[in-house]
Amino acid sequence: MTNRLDLRPLYLFVQVAEAGSFSKAAAILTVGQPALSREIKDLEQRYDVQLLHRNGRGVSLTDAGEQLLTHAKGLLRGLEQAEQELLTVRGTVSGHVAIGVPPLFGHVLNFSLVKTIRARHPKVALTFMEGFTTDFLEWLAKGAIDLAVMYNPPNISTLIAEHLHDDRLCLVGLPHSLKQRVGSELPCRALAGLPMVMAPRPHRLRVAADDAAKEAGITLNVVVGATGTATILDLVRGEVGFTILPESLIRADVKAKALAAWPLKEPVIAPRLFLVTSMQRPLTAATNAVIEAVRQRFGRKRG
Repeated sequence: MTNRLDLRPLYLFVQVAEAGSFSKAAAILTVGQPALSREIKDLEQRYDVQLLHRNGRGVSLTDAGEQLLTHAKGLLRGLEQAEQELLTVRGTVSGHVAIGVPPLFGHVLNFSLVKTIRARHPKVALTFMEGFTTDFLEWLAKGAIDLAVMYNPPNISTLIAEHLHDDRLCLVGLPHSLKQRVGSELPCRALAGLPMVMAPRPHRLRVAADDAAKEAGITLNVVVGATGTATILDLVRGEVGFTILPESLIRADVKAKALAAWPLKEPVIAPRLFLVTSMQRPLTAATNAVIEAVRQRFGRKRG
């Protein structure tokens, strides 16, 4: 075996493995499918193993293919990181950063973060991936995302969790939709019978609201399930019902008197927001730049 390492076959193998078929990978790469198939066949002959199971529906990885995929992605990621660090030495922060955000949280963070990063580091590309805590844990472990913003992360030794913000859940509705004075605390038992528009389980905020209702001796009357803050708030504005959201998500609408909010008590529901990274993944200059922008968005200083 030659000592010369050619990364092109490994890159092509990763694309085929992630696409699940030669035809899809060929379309993405804009190369001919026969040439792509030959490259992978040569790679299999080079290592004298079968990397892919080929069938009419596409391809799947063999055990050897799974192992090579892990190493190949790590190698390619390391090369990308080296290139980013070299550019940083020249004074240019560049690269791609993937960020996990809760389904209801995007409009609070995403726009301001894009605006900040474009102004400071125009060569940094951002990808936002919405998901639940279980998704974030898997994506961080696999390296699919570089960081996540999440509520109440579990205590896992390989994760670094940095506190960003203490929030509080509120009942949200139209102004004058309740006799209760806007902004005053509302016991959770007062939610009994109110029509609610809520994110579906297993969203952690929905779980927290259900748990609080149970503690108060009631069951939430969820008439519509929806994901995405914009959709939920459109339904609230359309008088479909009320919802329960963190105060930080609806502060601007409440200030403009487009919506009203009543902080919940008995029990108080106070989710804590964290920025989470993995100790198993080195932080690039681009990732550090995004982390600093997230901290500043929530008024936090460098740790």
